Amino acid sequence: MRRVAPVFFLVLLAGVLQGLRQPGMAAEEIDPSPPDAATSLYWVQWDSGQIRRGNADGSGNPTVCLSSVAEISGIALDSAAGKMYWAERDQGRLRSANLDCSGVTTLSSALSNADRVALDVPAGKVYWAENNGTNRIRRANLNGSGIETVVSGLGRPVGIAVDTVNDFLYWTELDSRGVWRATLTGTNKTMIVPPVDAQSGPLDIAVDPARNRIYWVVSGLGAIYTANLTGGGPGLWLDLPNPRYVSVDVDSGRVYWGDWDAQEIRRADSNGSNNQLLFSSTDGVVQPRAIALSYSASCYTLTRNHTGQGSDPVASPNKSAGCGTGQYISGENITLTAAPAAGWGVAGWGGTNNDGSTATTNTVIMPAANHTVSVAYVQTAPTCYTLTLTHTGQGNLGVSPNKSAGCSTGQYISGENITLTATPAAGWRVAGWSGTNNDGSTATTNTVIMPAANHTASVIYELAPPTCRTLTRTHSGQGSNPVATPAFSNGCGTGQYVAGENITLTATPTAGWYVAGWSGTNNDASTATTNTVTMPAANHTAHVNYVQQAGDGSRATLPFIIYGQPGFLGPMESEPNNSISQANGPILLNRVYQGFPNDLSDYYYFDLVTTRQLNIILTNITGTDPQLHLYRESVSDRVGYDPDVPYSIAYNAPPGRYYVRVVVVGGNNTNTAYTLRVEAD
Repeated sequence: MRRVAPVFFLVLLAGVLQGLRQPGMAAEEIDPSPPDAATSLYWVQWDSGQIRRGNADGSGNPTVCLSSVAEISGIALDSAAGKMYWAERDQGRLRSANLDCSGVTTLSSALSNADRVALDVPAGKVYWAENNGTNRIRRANLNGSGIETVVSGLGRPVGIAVDTVNDFLYWTELDSRGVWRATLTGTNKTMIVPPVDAQSGPLDIAVDPARNRIYWVVSGLGAIYTANLTGGGPGLWLDLPNPRYVSVDVDSGRVYWGDWDAQEIRRADSNGSNNQLLFSSTDGVVQPRAIALSYSASCYTLTRNHTGQGSDPVASPNKSAGCGTGQYISGENITLTAAPAAGWGVAGWGGTNNDGSTATTNTVIMPAANHTVSVAYVQTAPTCYTLTLTHTGQGNLGVSPNKSAGCSTGQYISGENITLTATPAAGWRVAGWSGTNNDGSTATTNTVIMPAANHTASVIYELAPPTCRTLTRTHSGQGSNPVATPAFSNGCGTGQYVAGENITLTATPTAGWYVAGWSGTNNDASTATTNTVTMPAANHTAHVNYVQQAGDGSRATLPFIIYGQPGFLGPMESEPNNSISQANGPILLNRVYQGFPNDLSDYYYFDLVTTRQLNIILTNITGTDPQLHLYRESVSDRVGYDPDVPYSIAYNAPPGRYYVRVVVVGGNNTNTAYTLRVEAD
């Protein structure tokens, strides 16, 4: 009796499940699938050993991707990396290629009766089932290295599926006829669904973690069954002729399968509705095996920002394969590197795998959505170093800025760029520097970049040689050039002086001549024989003007010709001289004449027999609106005019008679005499 009870239980369970079977209906109601996510569908032709490829929605014509391949029992795709993996049962090989079937590579030749293949892409692992002798599930790295047995002692495992969301491994067994589950490392091995039929065995299996479903093919019954991830609520999903391989679009939940008897590849929504033919025998479908789907990767944007002073964290890699810069597929592991500004550090992160970290590096696993990560910078206490300023010789040394932020006066952080300003004392100059960025400079400014230590910067002053300027001494009239005392400044040659030197000038007129004025002195109006000049910072000229003392009027200084009004001796005007016909004259060159502005006009005349450069000067004039006029030959030919202080007319005069007119329009004053002088070169 104890030997019959298990058989009876299996038959009873099978009867219950068979009673639930209704073609085209799922064991439990599931919402219809959203739009397609998979873009391409791959399968293996049993008869030809070809790997074929077509559009996942059945459009277009499928093509041969790879020909003359050994007996392939399982195929799995990594869309993000653009790779496919398969097991060759007869050759005992694990192989890979690009999704365009180029670059075929043998990863391992150590497989024994290998069957279905599954991937754990986040962990970089490939799993496969081995039966008919070894009866185990094994795995290796995606490059074929590190082969290890995950679960052993099984009852001829066939189908295998990996749930990377919940870290479970699912498989089917022909001997136990059940569906099993264990962790990805092989622990907690459990039969989660018992046999649904005493004679039929489960084959291929697929998992949909997003919808809490597993699907598996039951041979002999010609059906695909479904249950939740723990094996609960098992039931018929779809009654079919002879399905052998099954796959799930993990984004849309749509189920794909290959039917050997119908020689078709079909799909249906997750609730079993919308059963759709994709490819048939007219497309070359004969006993399709190893159904697998590829996807166009969804790229999501990773935004990086920061607070405080520093830069946004740098992401490495800067993108996922097939995405634009700054975009990643879900599950991409990204390293973030922060760069705080000097004096700042990392206080924390946001949106990362370790927001509490204060390290400058962190990581984030990209979710299936746009995402933002940030780093918070906080100011740290600066390390301050003292800058000592010194100098030799006479002068001062200044600095800007006078400190770094957060430091005391005269203290700086490493890397601070500091400007030094030298101020030599009078008569001193910069001879060089030390402890600066340019010790050979002789400029009054320099710079120093503060090192990570106390530091000294110094300027060297030396006595500067004097800058000597030439004083030229000249005269007009008869006499000698004025004599300068001292004859030179210290350090200069004769007749040369430094700026600011106070020099005494002594004039010596010839007998019968006197000083009428100076120019280029501290008192140009003086008529004394001594004067002073303070030497400017440039070459300079000092001039004394000698004029002849008044005589009896019977002499004139050439080129003047005496004729006209008899009896005018000067130097004081003689009335009436209110018109050209009454003009006083002839007046003498370089002689001072005086008059009183007690009427409208005073006229004076002189004659030139050669062309001369004239300079007519009127001073001490009072009254309202004084003016100075110069006429040649008549009042109709005015050749010079000056209505403003100082009153002066310069004119290069050809030979002829000239008239000087002094005009005061109103407010005349008879008590103050004006001075008139005609100079000629």
